[in-house]
Amino acid sequence: MRKIKLGFIGSGYMGQRAHIANYATLPDVELVALAEGRTETAKAVAQRYGIKTTYSSHKEMLEKAKLDAVVAIMWFTLHHTVVPDIVEKGLPLLTEKPICVCPGTGKKLVKQAQEKGSIYQVGYMKRCDPGTRFVKKKIAQWKQSKEFG
Repeated sequence: MRKIKLGFIGSGYMGQRAHIANYATLPDVELVALAEGRTETAKAVAQRYGIKTTYSSHKEMLEKAKLDAVVAIMWFTLHHTVVPDIVEKGLPLLTEKPICVCPGTGKKLVKQAQEKGSIYQVGYMKRCDPGTRFVKKKIAQWKQSKEFG
């Protein structure tokens, strides 16, 4: 079976310690590229996790690297600067939560991904957490009591 060729945008704390470190343990994933504006950080992360090539910009990575998917791990305030370029290539992508600063921009990003046939997943990792599910249930009950009470 062919390995999934993965590219990363950003290598801050979440990028290194959560995403890149975890993907590096998967046998069916090949860490192909990292786009990171901080050159020394990019080199150190690439060496630590065996990422083949680093780029100074996401646009350069998307143009030159042969990728199957992208994980963009950056401040959510910057998602709108990279997501359109990724979905334009038709690549599946993952970003962390929240999708962006305002709902209108989030809807626009999702619509762009849908129009290009690109899968866009936002990492809401706690949706199956028992505590999170409990709070969600209580909020729903509270809303219902306000609406019908």
